[in-house]
Amino acid sequence: MLESVFLLVYALFGAAAAHPSSSEITKPISERAPGVSLLLLILLAMTSLVPSALLLYQAESGAVTNGVAISISSGGLFLLVIIRVVGLLRKVEFQAEQLSLLSRIDELTGLYNRRAWMDELQIAVERARRDKTPFSVALMDLDHFKIFNDTFGHQAGDKLLRGVADGWMATIRIPDILGRYGGEEFILILPNTNLEDAANVLERLRPMTPTGQTFSSGLALWDRSETTERLLLRIDQALYRAKAPGRNRTVLAEIDTK
Repeated sequence: MLESVFLLVYALFGAAAAHPSSSEITKPISERAPGVSLLLLILLAMTSLVPSALLLYQAESGAVTNGVAISISSGGLFLLVIIRVVGLLRKVEFQAEQLSLLSRIDELTGLYNRRAWMDELQIAVERARRDKTPFSVALMDLDHFKIFNDTFGHQAGDKLLRGVADGWMATIRIPDILGRYGGEEFILILPNTNLEDAANVLERLRPMTPTGQTFSSGLALWDRSETTERLLLRIDQALYRAKAPGRNRTVLAEIDTK
């Protein structure tokens, strides 16, 4: 009789562990459903103490008569714990992967953020150096974006930035890297691309820019020796020259003779 009760308790323990509400244990207190997690914890605590209490009682009385039941139940307990731990570890790994991904993505546009595109730019430099292939980089700035924001509001400005990201991503090639440089500025890394082809890519982006918005851009070809910092400086200077006389155009970066 006692053995049957023992096995029934562990069946209840298994049912409690398998119940969807058991996931509430791992949630922060503010996210838990009132009363559910506490009841579950009490149930799990009580059932997990049954084997120890039973074994202690029988040991004290000198009659350990339910060894088989204790072994089966204890084994089931450990299996449930292992299964639960494995499930939690997988959940943590998935969340870690998601967090790592989010740390590289710009929240507004869904493009690479500065941390991510800087990594990609360094990779492009190393690959071009190894394979002896060209690669170009462009910096694009939406023209008169502040006026757009002041006229239509920041929500419209955010919508424009998302539209720009979607339109340009649908136009560039799979190997190309599009990132948000900051504010209304974007960076485009074009592996295995010379200046002429890179300029053509930029022209294809113009009709894909929403609401008739225009952009100015600076464009440079890596000179096979400069650092990424120097390359970005050349592009930024070219962008400044593109915006100075009238915008809505692409200016090639000057060759660094220093």
